[in-house]
Amino acid sequence: MIQDLARLPMFRGVATAELRRLLDHLEAARFSTGDRVFEQGDEADGALIVIKGKLEARIAKGGTERRVGAIHPGE
Repeated sequence: MIQDLARLPMFRGVATAELRRLLDHLEAARFSTGDRVFEQGDEADGALIVIKGKLEARIAKGGTERRVGAIHPGE
């Protein structure tokens, strides 16, 4: 996981020892295609960093959903 973090632009140049310290405070999560990570209106209780793959951002309005963007590794 340290190598995965080190490849992300926000962590480039961060020492391996510091990345290890950071990992002590992170919880890994894996999602499958179609999983909902959170929904509109949910209370925030953490942060996500996409390491591999991408998330799709969608909003619901008037009974329909539409895609408004994507979140890629490092975002």
